[in-house]
Amino acid sequence: MALAGALLLAVPAATPAVQAEPVPALTGAVAVTLDAAAIFSLPSEAEIVIVGNPAIADVSKPPKSANFVVVTGKSFGQTNIILMDKAGLQIAAADVRVVPPSAATVTVQRGTDSRVTYSCAPVCVQAFTLGDSMEASQALAGQIQQRQIIALPPQPAGTVLPPYPAPGAALPSVGNVIGAGVFGPR
Repeated sequence: MALAGALLLAVPAATPAVQAEPVPALTGAVAVTLDAAAIFSLPSEAEIVIVGNPAIADVSKPPKSANFVVVTGKSFGQTNIILMDKAGLQIAAADVRVVPPSAATVTVQRGTDSRVTYSCAPVCVQAFTLGDSMEASQALAGQIQQRQIIALPPQPAGTVLPPYPAPGAALPSVGNVIGAGVFGPR
């Protein structure tokens, strides 16, 4: 009987439920971290989303979601997003600023044209960061490509894999963005 009581005491208490945070509305001024996604809620009548400069921030709307979008920081800078209703009337707008990551980073500047950024969480490793010197960025891009090739599953003999884009080349865009940063009903 004493053993049963001891076992009962060893069972951990129920884990408290994780509280969901409210999703902020896509209005006013918002900040998004470079190379990170942020979720924003939309007004229920929003049907069309226009991105001022999709090279700075990209927007995607999950297929089965009518009430939120995902904004991804693509490059440092500022752009805007306009929300329109089915009739084409503007119902909201947001200024989007893409900011550097707030994680522990170290930037090493050598002279005027050589800069390398390191992410130090907890050990410092070179991070692919806009504004770093071209030489350092190309070397890191080559290492990333090699790692991706190694990570591919084994292929049957004779399989020809599509080439990876050259370092610095534009990657194909995914998502449901129509035209130059605009998506809406299809």
